[in-house]
Amino acid sequence: MSKDKTLEEVYTDRNLLALTAAEMAVRLQRSLSPPESRYFDGGWYRSEADNTDTGEWAVVYLETPEGQASWHVPIDLARQSHLTELQSRWDGHTRREKNDRLRRFTGLDY
Repeated sequence: MSKDKTLEEVYTDRNLLALTAAEMAVRLQRSLSPPESRYFDGGWYRSEADNTDTGEWAVVYLETPEGQASWHVPIDLARQSHLTELQSRWDGHTRREKNDRLRRFTGLDY
C-alpha cells in the first residue's frame, strides 16, 4: 500500500472492485445462452452476520464457473449500485475457498 493512500481509500477501491465484478457477472449472464449463462450471476443481500439495528453491511456476490465469491461492503454502496437485492445466496464458502476459486478462474496457480 502506498503511503499516499489511506486505509479508507484502499477499502473504497476494494468495494468498488467487488461491485464492478458482480455487475460484470450479471451482464455476462445476460449476454450468454444456456447452458453457459448458468455459470454467471451476481447481486447483493443483507448481511446475516450484521446483528445490529443499523444494518450497515451488505454481501455482494458473484458466481463463476469455479463457484461463488462474496465480499462485505457498506450497504449504502450496494443499494446505489445496479445490482439486485436478493435473499441470502451464500454457499458456505470460506475466505480461503473464495480465493482459491478466484485464482482458478483467473488462471493463477499459487
